[in-house]
Amino acid sequence: MRLAQKHGCECCTTGSEYRIAEALTGLAGNGDGFAGILGGDGSIQQYLTAALRRNLAAELTVAPLGGGTMEQLLNWLGWKGTPPQIASQVIQAHQWGKLRTREVPLLQVEHDGKVHYGFMFLVGPLVRLLNKYDREGRSVWRACATAGWSSLAALTGWPRRYQRLIHPAQTEITLDGHPRDNFKSPTIVIASMFDRMVFRFRPFLPAGDSPESGKFFTILSDLSPFEIVARIPLFHQGRVPESLHLLNHPGSRLTVKTAEKFCTVDGELIPIKPGEPITITIGPTVKLVVP
Repeated sequence: MRLAQKHGCECCTTGSEYRIAEALTGLAGNGDGFAGILGGDGSIQQYLTAALRRNLAAELTVAPLGGGTMEQLLNWLGWKGTPPQIASQVIQAHQWGKLRTREVPLLQVEHDGKVHYGFMFLVGPLVRLLNKYDREGRSVWRACATAGWSSLAALTGWPRRYQRLIHPAQTEITLDGHPRDNFKSPTIVIASMFDRMVFRFRPFLPAGDSPESGKFFTILSDLSPFEIVARIPLFHQGRVPESLHLLNHPGSRLTVKTAEKFCTVDGELIPIKPGEPITITIGPTVKLVVP
């Protein structure tokens, strides 16, 4: 933040959509400005959703700087370094008139009359674990502990408190107009605009597709938690083949009905109204700063 202020940038520290919207309105009237986003899980989702709900996104340029699920986005865009290092590069490029951008489409997630925007959607056991992690306080140590204990529970059934969180979801899923009745009890439901996840996982096939193709990456699976953990090395490299228990290919419209309490967009927990469908499609584009 001191670096930004040193170069004359305005800083806004808030999790309030109203405050974000105020800052965005001022920035949109600035012409050639950009918004640098730094924060934990959900930060960029809150920003993008606030901008698009107020029809400001077309006038804004976004520079993700790091934190939470933004790390996958930065990796995909080709950024390297710490948030201060990335911020310094962006500010210098802007001052020299050499700011480079890329137009990237977003996921549009509609549920219960509201629309959310982001890059990755999840529902099911992974979101239950995220909710536990969120309630207990987010930290690198707790993230590693949650991953470790849930993997142990998948392999051994212990600890019980984690075993209770990783049971399959109950869903009705339609992908591109085709009901997926073989995934009524999935353990994985993911839609993503880019081909990588946390810890540099690249599980999606085919890896060559890009967000500009008009589709998003999709994984549906009813493999047991034990089978998923046992296949982690293969998931990491995108080498798990499709089968009756695993669908892994791009789609353009995903509809999910579920009894789950939450879904997530970019790590932001979103309450689910039982019986109301969640519809994921390709949404509007946003200008992202690239190296």
